[in-house]
Amino acid sequence: MSLKIVIADNCIKNIKFIMNRIINNVEEINIKSYIATTEEEVLKTVSENEINAILVNPKSIDTTNIKEIDVITIEESINEKQIMDNLISINERLINGADIKNINKKVIFELSNLGYNFKLKGTQYIVETIMYIYKSQSVELLENLEENVYKVIAIKNNKSLNNIKTNIIKSTKFVDTYQNKNILYKYFSLDIKITPKLVISTILNKIIL
Repeated sequence: MSLKIVIADNCIKNIKFIMNRIINNVEEINIKSYIATTEEEVLKTVSENEINAILVNPKSIDTTNIKEIDVITIEESINEKQIMDNLISINERLINGADIKNINKKVIFELSNLGYNFKLKGTQYIVETIMYIYKSQSVELLENLEENVYKVIAIKNNKSLNNIKTNIIKSTKFVDTYQNKNILYKYFSLDIKITPKLVISTILNKIIL
């Protein structure tokens, strides 16, 4: 993954200075840079590419109309380390965001393979439970799902703890009742009635932890 940035300044000399002193020296990340010398060029570059950040000299180019993109101001007295740190921070945030999205997709994929019905609220609550444990990076939360996780999910969704628990049990019972028993046995390597905790812990161990 490349961090895509626009270096915006109406002076080419300043842009070359930024590239030589900063961009080419950020060894921690892969940066793809674009050059813009006018506001129109900035807007065009942003519209045609998935830009992650803009390094701009605000005295020469106005970028206040550009939203939802990180803007790093280039002052006359450039703090090179601070700009490098900002770029590294933005890159880490993007990587983490991409990772979360991929994990969420994997969780949904695994639940689909098990036969979970995504029309049931409980299925979404299971996704949220697994993602919460993943983000916390603490398997100890599995020891008491109601206290450690379901309460958080309940507050987030403005529901009661009992509502979250009941819906999760309902969606899991749906799978246990209607899914082919051979598929469940192959997935869990167990010939037992499946429970939410078994499903959650198995998926965590299978694709996350």
